[in-house]
Amino acid sequence: MARGSRIRKSKDGVTLNDRRLKDNIRRMKRYLLRRQGLPSEVFKEWKRVTPIGQTGKAKRSNKLRRTGKGYTITGEYPYSGVIDRGEYPNPPKQGTGKTLGGYSRKNLKKARPHKGLVEPSMEYAIKRFKRFLRRLR
Repeated sequence: MARGSRIRKSKDGVTLNDRRLKDNIRRMKRYLLRRQGLPSEVFKEWKRVTPIGQTGKAKRSNKLRRTGKGYTITGEYPYSGVIDRGEYPNPPKQGTGKTLGGYSRKNLKKARPHKGLVEPSMEYAIKRFKRFLRRLR
């Protein structure tokens, strides 16, 4: 067997070197729990998919906060649920053309407002985590 391999045969049976596994688990915890890791990447994606609107308050008012269970993204403006769940009037009351299917049309090319904010951010988090796991191999 090659030196440094994870599994080796010995006279008593098989020996497993779990140092590499422990290192990978430590790296994964660091990536998931540190603010500079996955939480900040997901927060940047959350801000990217937030429609600008007329004043830009929705983009500015998002906050990433540490809680007892991890991190939370909060939209500290009264219409955050409207943006996420598509509760704009459908069709628009005065026919302004600013909404489509109850979602804002702002940033239609960059963001996907028809999916809200949570769904694209979760897709991004899953994609980034899978990429991180591939790098560990």
